[in-house]
Amino acid sequence: MGDILTTYIELISGQVSKGIYVYGGNGENLSGMTDKQRLEYMNRRETLTKDSKTGEVKYTKAQNIARCERLYEKRKKAGVNPILAFDCSGLQYWAGKQVGVFKTDISANGIYGKCKKIEKKDVKRGDFCFMHNGKKATHVGMYIGNDIIVECQGRDVGVVTNKLSRTTVFNKFGRLPAFEPYQPIDPPSPTPPTPEPTGKYVRVKGNCRIVGNVKKYDKSVYVRNGNGTGHPAIGIAHSTEEFKLIKQEETSPYWYKIEFKGSEAWITSLDRYTEVVSK
Repeated sequence: MGDILTTYIELISGQVSKGIYVYGGNGENLSGMTDKQRLEYMNRRETLTKDSKTGEVKYTKAQNIARCERLYEKRKKAGVNPILAFDCSGLQYWAGKQVGVFKTDISANGIYGKCKKIEKKDVKRGDFCFMHNGKKATHVGMYIGNDIIVECQGRDVGVVTNKLSRTTVFNKFGRLPAFEPYQPIDPPSPTPPTPEPTGKYVRVKGNCRIVGNVKKYDKSVYVRNGNGTGHPAIGIAHSTEEFKLIKQEETSPYWYKIEFKGSEAWITSLDRYTEVVSK
């Protein structure tokens, strides 16, 4: 057995196009039952379903049992054995029980309550995807990587895969702390390379004079946060002031990149305003 998350994903992925949906199913082996036992099991488990918007009955209990039976017969004809029964959270509980993360039967909302809440953009392998109606989670699947969600979707299709990038059903996402140590580690934010010192400085041309205790400058130029006058000014450089030269830009307007108050900034390279000096 590998790590618990890998084993969990192997378990639920192994049920794709094999497991069927029965309300309240937790992995019961329908293939090991007689026809009578199977129908009795479905009769105990199944219920009617209502339209989520209107509240009207969409399928009666008998109709839902018939839907389950049709998929069971389809799986049997395809040679699936054993055929296991799940509902959406039952699939997750069945796998979770085997790796020790779920000790007792759990609903979609129960799984949601155990998870750290995350944004869709932050979803990674091993995170849960939920359909949430504003009050509680009513459906659950798991993201297994490569844009794939595994879920027990419904009585007509059973356990299937869908794409995270295309989902409109899942609107909430969560991370189970028990799986977090086995999930991919986000790479650290890249550290900008420290510019190699050029040993040169950019000096603002002109002179500085003291007139009545006030400094008078022949020239002053803006220091900007980008290469060109289209970028906002972040300060002013005056005559005789010098700044470490990082490099001169290689494309027009060829401004100097300098060190300004501990950060990178840009200053004009026009020779009537600035010059490069060595120290």
